[in-house]
Amino acid sequence: MVFGYEELQGMGFLLYRFRHTYCTRLKLKGMPIDVVKILMGDSSDSVINRVYTHITNEDALHMLEKGNL
Repeated sequence: MVFGYEELQGMGFLLYRFRHTYCTRLKLKGMPIDVVKILMGDSSDSVINRVYTHITNEDALHMLEKGNL
């Protein structure tokens, strides 16, 4: 379904990638993993952390500077 939609739009991105962005931003804002799992419709911490969350070294340093531990 997503692949067909991408072809219809004629754009070089997948809407499914926004799921990764959404999850990463929730985590960067300090949202607890249990809440993220509910919002993402997933039941596994490891899937959320391994697949959907893309936190860079810069993100981690910024969080430390802000005191988001």
